[in-house]
Amino acid sequence: MMEILNASSDRLCVLPEDLGILEDPRTPTLRRISYGIILPAICCLGIIGNALNLLVLTRRNMRGTAYIYMRARY
Repeated sequence: MMEILNASSDRLCVLPEDLGILEDPRTPTLRRISYGIILPAICCLGIIGNALNLLVLTRRNMRGTAYIYMRARY
């Protein structure tokens, strides 16, 4: 890596045009998969899980003090 930085006219900082040299060619594909598929799937599963928890905790037999604290409502 030091050779790459030295080859670019001995600059100490990495400029945006030098990132193409340093970046792995698989990085855009990995970003597309992680941000486009995995992250939305995790968010959807989290929202569904929270909705199911709220559904269970608001049932009639879940009226105790501990259950009120779990659903964060008085």
